[in-house]
Amino acid sequence: MGKHHFIPFFTLALVFLVPVILGRTFTATTHNVETDYQTIKVGTAKIANQTDEYVFSLFYLDLDIDVRDVKYLIAPAMVILLGADPAHTQDKNMQVTVAFNKFGEGCVQRLPRCRYGFFQVVNNDYEKWIMYAIGGSNDPTILSQGNRFLAPDVAKSKQVTQRHDAPEEEWKNWKWKSENDVFLNGAFFVPSGGDFQPTPEQTAGLIPPCTEPVEALTRDAGKLTCTPGQPC
Repeated sequence: MGKHHFIPFFTLALVFLVPVILGRTFTATTHNVETDYQTIKVGTAKIANQTDEYVFSLFYLDLDIDVRDVKYLIAPAMVILLGADPAHTQDKNMQVTVAFNKFGEGCVQRLPRCRYGFFQVVNNDYEKWIMYAIGGSNDPTILSQGNRFLAPDVAKSKQVTQRHDAPEEEWKNWKWKSENDVFLNGAFFVPSGGDFQPTPEQTAGLIPPCTEPVEALTRDAGKLTCTPGQPC
């Protein structure tokens, strides 16, 4: 799985400016211990020539997470996993925002993949993934808003969504919803669970979809290019 980082006893954690080059892998992993976690933010990471493993893996969480301003350049295979496995039912309390990210051409899957919890995926730009963009298992609630999905040319991969480890009779009740998303080159989102509304607690952490084109919003996602002593 590559390298892991264990971060105990915190109220705010930032993981940023993470270069991955020449096929090396990086996994940012947090484990829940008996403490009062509040917020994790993962952002401003630049990924190049990442061809296997996870880039970010966040799980065992009873907190709010904000993943934004991340730029994946060349073909990560499994990018963001949110929720460890079905045994970690405490992840039902996880609330995640994935916002203002650029998922470039050739990312394979898990942009993100979600287990349990509530997930807002908002104002992201997706270009020609290999398998799927947004996946989930164990009844996650997913609200997709204001994203731009440019599907790959392969017909079988144009679906944005993928449910795992459940028959349709089960996943048809999972709450997955698309609002104000843009679908290009045959991309399509399969909703489920009817016309649900987020709870007041979930609504409090939402980022509003932007009216500006998402490709402009995410144009500068990733690390800043700065010279010491000069404005970035």
